[in-house]
Amino acid sequence: MNGSDIYTERTPKVLELAAKLYTPAEIYAYVRDQIRFIHRFGATQTATQVIESGAGTAADKTTLLIALMRAKGF
Repeated sequence: MNGSDIYTERTPKVLELAAKLYTPAEIYAYVRDQIRFIHRFGATQTATQVIESGAGTAADKTTLLIALMRAKGF
């Protein structure tokens, strides 16, 4: 899938992180375990911003998960 938007754009930071993760399970575990959950509603950051801040809402974490999966071709 080649789809992308401003939130899930494959920026150099997204591609760099994706290169360190090999399977969908590793990507999921990274987002689940390494990105702190913020108790707010809605998407407030892009995938790159989530990587930089290390935290995000449920929607933000999903945005990062989608961007990483797309970067790996899943």
